[in-house]
Amino acid sequence: MTLTVSLGSPPKLRRVLPETEPSHVLSYDIKETHLMKLLNRSWKAGYHPDVIMCTKLIKGFFNSRNTEKATRVMEILEKYGKPDVFAYNAVISGQGKIDLASKVFEELLRDNNCKPTLITCMILIEAHILEGGIDEGLKLLDEMLSRGIEPDTFTYIVRGLAKEGKVNQAFELVRTLDSWGVNQM
Repeated sequence: MTLTVSLGSPPKLRRVLPETEPSHVLSYDIKETHLMKLLNRSWKAGYHPDVIMCTKLIKGFFNSRNTEKATRVMEILEKYGKPDVFAYNAVISGQGKIDLASKVFEELLRDNNCKPTLITCMILIEAHILEGGIDEGLKLLDEMLSRGIEPDTFTYIVRGLAKEGKVNQAFELVRTLDSWGVNQM
């Protein structure tokens, strides 16, 4: 999707960001500062990029390790639009620190229009385990199951248990999963 799809014709783009030449606006190599200016001015001018575009921006900023701008896009989306579970997942996945990701997850739980998905929970479980928080990961698994969200894979949980020397607990989990007919790996 190009910016012209969301914002209309090049003259409209010039009104939103007049000092930027159309060739720069339409380029996929837009500098981050121009991109943020475009996003801010487009909202103020009444042109509202949709949640899909904002989610792509969030992912792009996190991929380029620009957490501040990714967070800013989410703030703009929360203020002027309606984030969906995919936008929340992008922020949770991109945070890099479990405490920040957990705060975003709590926001998601408070949002009545948006419910966590299997992917949301697996992102958090994986993050907990990668940071050595197997107990927190298992707690989240229990919460997930109580909400009726059934995981489709347990690779990170089993690996995390084994890594922490909880081999018997890992085997017990695998046996339980087998009885449920769930793919563990």
